[in-house]
This record gives sequence, structure tokens and C-alpha cells, in this order.
Amino acid sequence: QARLLGALIALAGVADNPPPELVLTEIVDTGVRAGARVWVNCREHNSDSVRSAAVAELQEALQEAV
Repeated sequence: QARLLGALIALAGVADNPPPELVLTEIVDTGVRAGARVWVNCREHNSDSVRSAAVAELQEALQEAV
């Protein structure tokens, strides 16, 4: 969970305050399910782009953990 949260914190466009939140909700046969909440600086970043980047970064962090 710390690795995934670190990936969110490091992502461009994710605001520091309030900090990102990540909750692992379920362990399933194919992996884990998680919910994330982040604030995006919409003046400088597109929220859809940040969301897409967050999904990609979380997937990469999970693959590195295996």
C-alpha cells in the first residue's frame, strides 16, 4: 500500500494538500481492488489526464511489487 501511495504522491498534478488517500478494498484472484482519492490542481493540469496517469502509475507500481 505504501508503494502505491508513493506513486500517487509523486504524480504530476496531484496536490500535496490534502494528501492523496488510498484504501485497499478487496483481494481477488487476479489482484487487489483499491480506491484512491486525490486533489488535482486543475489550473495547471487536466483532471482526466491525471486520472489516466494515476491508473497507469498504480498498475506499474503493482507490477514492480510482484
